[in-house]
Amino acid sequence: MSSGTASGVFAADEIPGSELVIVAGGRSAEHDVSLVSGAHLWSAAVEGGADVTGIGISRDGVWHHIASDHGPETGAPFAINGPEIGIGALVAAAQRGAVVVPALHGPLGEDGTFQGACEVAGVAYTGAGVLASALCMNKAVAKRFLAGAGIPQTPFVVVNGSDSIDTVRERSQHLGFPLFVKPSSMGSSIGVSKVGDQDALAAAVARAGAYDDCIVIEQAVIGREIEIAVLGRRDTMVSRPGEIHVGAEFYDYHDKYTDDRATASVPADLPAAVAQRVHELALEVTSVLGCREMARCDMFVTEDGAVLLNEVNTIPGFTPISMYPKMMNDVGVSTVHILNRLVADARARHARSQQRSTAHG
Repeated sequence: MSSGTASGVFAADEIPGSELVIVAGGRSAEHDVSLVSGAHLWSAAVEGGADVTGIGISRDGVWHHIASDHGPETGAPFAINGPEIGIGALVAAAQRGAVVVPALHGPLGEDGTFQGACEVAGVAYTGAGVLASALCMNKAVAKRFLAGAGIPQTPFVVVNGSDSIDTVRERSQHLGFPLFVKPSSMGSSIGVSKVGDQDALAAAVARAGAYDDCIVIEQAVIGREIEIAVLGRRDTMVSRPGEIHVGAEFYDYHDKYTDDRATASVPADLPAAVAQRVHELALEVTSVLGCREMARCDMFVTEDGAVLLNEVNTIPGFTPISMYPKMMNDVGVSTVHILNRLVADARARHARSQQRSTAHG
């Protein structure tokens, strides 16, 4: 296991002899972010010497083939501009021995559904598997699961969008105010509200309920927003922690992607003991959830130095402002190198899967 260095894992930042199929877009509210991530991963794959094609999924779920010579231009988002294809493209990729690289964020891409399609098609794919992807995407289930493993978290309750506001207030009253109200299965802070009193709670629940029937209500934590990157199930690499300095009331979608007010410190200025605890908690959490292939762990560090888990992202953003590549770059791991490691792990996992017996008895 290594931390803060890329030495000894790969001799060079190359992805020789590989066809990579970058998949971006999708029906999620994070469609636009995915297009930017997909473009940057495409550029890194080309830089690493891989043969690259793409699948662009439109907002209405139509799949399009992106030929190698029609990839995104430098600095431009992934463009969904090719001929329509079907899900059989995954089977065709498997037959060619290609590796699929999902750059999909949110539901129907990061939640185990796309990973399940890859499993059924028999194609190797990067990142976490079906169960870990589904578990990490569903905040309600993940929090309950992690609570059973003794992972320190922010206090929370889970409600349903169909619950009456009186029921919601009764179930969440012990948390006090302020609160965060979140759709259970959504990323990029979409549908999230910070609530300061009872009067605002109903509108926040309605907003979250527009994205998911299951809603998580969390006690707001006064503390620093810390993130850390994890890469690889074997010989796991861990970055140094980074810190988000929010420009809005909290780190919402606009603060992340449109307002350009949030800033980041990589590495974070943390006491050595606290940084070590962040490191250890990231390894523990990704082991419990089974998502060490690639994960960004988001945490809070309170004023007294306690470290609390917020959530885990299994397909972190690869935009120019995204923390995962920034934290890996900080310890000498380029995006090409990240892809190299992901592809190698995908091939190894796929080979193990193919070797498993299906015979009776």
